[in-house]
Amino acid sequence: MYTATGDGVQSGAVITVSVYPKVTCAANAAITLIGKHTANLVFHPNAFAFVSRPLAAPAGVESYVTTFNGISLRVVRGYDMKYKREMLSMDVLYAFKTIDPALAVRYSIGA
Repeated sequence: MYTATGDGVQSGAVITVSVYPKVTCAANAAITLIGKHTANLVFHPNAFAFVSRPLAAPAGVESYVTTFNGISLRVVRGYDMKYKREMLSMDVLYAFKTIDPALAVRYSIGA
């Protein structure tokens, strides 16, 4: 896979494009380009908000709450007497919202 590293420059019927990694070919060799669409999201940290809250551990059952990088996970362990099986429940409580859409842009490369 190759990535264009700059704009193409046209001189008559010849178009020169810098790519990475470098392509080596014979002089005046025909190269066929197949377009690929690549899109990225570029944003300032104030563009979006993400919130995660720890859930309370329920009483009377084995459970724990752990947090990593601000995201909390609750694990509850139980047993189903009717079907004679162990059950695990994993829950995450979160929300996200766009705060200022002017601070984000979708950047597309290719056609």
